[in-house]
Amino acid sequence: MTVIVGGHSTLGNIRVDRVLQTYKNGVYIAQISVWDSDTNQYIAKTNNNGEMLMFPATWTADRILVEIDSAYSNQVDDLDAVRQAEGMWAGISHSGVRIEGYRYPEFTAFPSSTQE
Repeated sequence: MTVIVGGHSTLGNIRVDRVLQTYKNGVYIAQISVWDSDTNQYIAKTNNNGEMLMFPATWTADRILVEIDSAYSNQVDDLDAVRQAEGMWAGISHSGVRIEGYRYPEFTAFPSSTQE
């Protein structure tokens, strides 16, 4: 079984199959599929009920990087001690999107499930 991780934007090989919820800031929850070049077909995400938090559809790759950088520079101090010990971070981007991620073992960033 293939477990799909990453893919928080439609840039690249991600297809949105169904939008489940959209927040005011453009972040949305969607069921997605990922292109598999071995089989030449899309494979539906199955973990987490097939759901993925997505950056706003209008954001380019450069915009995503700028927003992640601004969120990392504007971190909030509301994570519990366990999450902090796991290397998790959270911040609010210039556009008002709450972004979370991990500092290690690799730096990651994704839209938070907690949006205004």
